[in-house]
Amino acid sequence: MLSALEVYTSLIQRARSGGPWRHVAAQACAGELAAEKARLETQADALARIVAEQEGLLADATAYLQKLREKSAALAEGYRRLMERDRIPAR
Repeated sequence: MLSALEVYTSLIQRARSGGPWRHVAAQACAGELAAEKARLETQADALARIVAEQEGLLADATAYLQKLREKSAALAEGYRRLMERDRIPAR
């Protein structure tokens, strides 16, 4: 009994030789290519959703980091003012 690969290989060889099975082999190839295309399109859609989610997370993280930097700068400025105010002027 022939394996699926052997049958497929045989059909491809017959198609290349121009034999009577040419249209069968072409249909088999077209069917496999269409199935592969559909699988790849589904995979590309899933990857696009993942990329969009990651971009959203990056935007959120960047905005949060900016808020933290602003808060840190405000705290540093508050500390600086406190230290200047408590300094005893030299005379």
